[in-house]
Amino acid sequence: MPEIEILARAVITHNNKILLCYAPGDSPERYYIPGGHVEIGERIEDALNREMKEEIGTEIISPKFLGFFENFFQEKEENKHEINFLYETSIKSSNPESVKSQEDHVSISLVDIDKLPTINLLPKTIHQFLIHDFFKK
Repeated sequence: MPEIEILARAVITHNNKILLCYAPGDSPERYYIPGGHVEIGERIEDALNREMKEEIGTEIISPKFLGFFENFFQEKEENKHEINFLYETSIKSSNPESVKSQEDHVSISLVDIDKLPTINLLPKTIHQFLIHDFFKK
């Protein structure tokens, strides 16, 4: 029986840029908001902090819940269903531009917020929220 995956993700901005992750070599190039899976028995904010340490090597500060986003997709001919909990947060790093990926399969990029509509950011529900709601404040 397929499971619903629960993920915690962090919107991190700095100098009119947003921190995004991508897998080098993906074609077409796909970006995503940093974060990852919530483990059984783990609080969502604890998962978010753990994932930030694992992915970018730093802790988060003052997470603010933005909403949850349901996503359905197919991966390797398997139907997937996920719920993404999205937070706006800062990180414990004196210079977010110097943040580096801590995982071999993930790269980090600071993307100009103005370029957000032109990139392939997944899931689309979060992409649309960022373009039409979050950055239109």
